[in-house]
Amino acid sequence: ALAVSPTPDPNPTNNNGSQNRARVATKVLPSADLVVLVFGPTNALVGSNFVYSLILSNAGPNTASNCIATDQLPTNFVYVAASGGGTFTNGIVTWPLVSYLNVGVTTNYTITVNSSVLGVFTNIGSATSTTYDPNPTNNLGVLPSAKVLTKIGFAQFAFLAGTPVFNPQTGLYEEVVVVTNTGTVTVAGFQLYVTSLTTNVYLWNATGTNGTGPYVLYNSPVDPGNHASLALEFYDPLRKPFTNTLTAVPILPANNSAAGTNGFVSVNRIFTDTRTNGPRFVIEFTSVPGKVYTIIYSSDLVNWQVATPTVGANANVTQWYDDGPPKTESLPMSVTNRFYRVIQN
Repeated sequence: ALAVSPTPDPNPTNNNGSQNRARVATKVLPSADLVVLVFGPTNALVGSNFVYSLILSNAGPNTASNCIATDQLPTNFVYVAASGGGTFTNGIVTWPLVSYLNVGVTTNYTITVNSSVLGVFTNIGSATSTTYDPNPTNNLGVLPSAKVLTKIGFAQFAFLAGTPVFNPQTGLYEEVVVVTNTGTVTVAGFQLYVTSLTTNVYLWNATGTNGTGPYVLYNSPVDPGNHASLALEFYDPLRKPFTNTLTAVPILPANNSAAGTNGFVSVNRIFTDTRTNGPRFVIEFTSVPGKVYTIIYSSDLVNWQVATPTVGANANVTQWYDDGPPKTESLPMSVTNRFYRVIQN
């Protein structure tokens, strides 16, 4: 720092920058903004395993050194396993130190747990680094994006079945079945199994079959207390009265962030595709054939949700459509904003 004056100065050494007290040495330290996102099911069955995913990324501007990611499980959860060498101690899963996390790089971890206790529980993810973090709120488990509230409940169904009625136009018997979710958790869908059929009577519109028997698939969410109506079609060559037994197996909302070392994928373009039941958004991104991608979406760039299911790439460019439920919680044009991110698992 220097100072000048038209009047002669009898001691110019103390204002011409030659003395140490007139100089300030400033050391600029690197900084790196760690970001933690946690994904997991909003509903899970009591006693069944389910998975949380923690995504750690470096938003820069510099490389983050000595990063450690942790996940704090609720007290009543039972730890089963963790990816990437994670270890469980006193209710916290800790992953091995990442010596260097470059700008834009993302690391994914998963934790498998279960709970034998009913209720609503919060899982919290966080991460630290020895590099100065200018915005610690988005990596210390403070924001909603680093927390997942999971309702642990049970799935149960009730059935109201009509009498099979012969349709002369199709040559099939038709039966309407109303399936009510009498449990405590939302199901993403269910498989309705139809068994104990008379010999030579077949479920004509079956979606598939396994060891239990043929089933039809209902692939939309059903909240507790709500119901879904399904039309069953049967082929009966003898056209005689018959009976059947109904059983429903729930499909819970999926958690689709899988373990990996890759991160966010650039979206090349997004546009609106018009169709008969309303417009939908289309996302196009560069992909690697054989890789699996997770789409996450938000209305405020703070709270992120996982679109279901994951996307398997078959080409170098992939297009994904936001059709609303069950992919996303609502139709894309029903909200003011909808932002998207693509993650390579």
